[in-house]
Amino acid sequence: MTTRNFKLFPIDPFDVDQELSPWVMPGVGTRAAEENSLAEAEVWAGENGTLLTRFSSCGYFLHFEIKESLGNPIKSNMQDAVAGFLSEMLEVWVVDGVDDDLECNGVAYI
Repeated sequence: MTTRNFKLFPIDPFDVDQELSPWVMPGVGTRAAEENSLAEAEVWAGENGTLLTRFSSCGYFLHFEIKESLGNPIKSNMQDAVAGFLSEMLEVWVVDGVDDDLECNGVAYI
């Protein structure tokens, strides 16, 4: 797992139409066959270099800021690593049930 490289920090829902632009990688999707559920994580560049993602599946949504575990900025050349991390987190969310919060080592609840 790549959870040691990145962390998700829950944030309030955001409006993608307000001052956000798609990141170099617009998002990832996954399908959990055992749950017959689709999920996606869209990725946006926010203010001050922040990287935001919105998980969605079956009408449920979670909003996060993505941070590199050591506090370094996430650069565009890290898109493959970010995509892998988000895919793993989506799979955990779908298998655990999208009607609940995502609870795993990749999420920092404060």
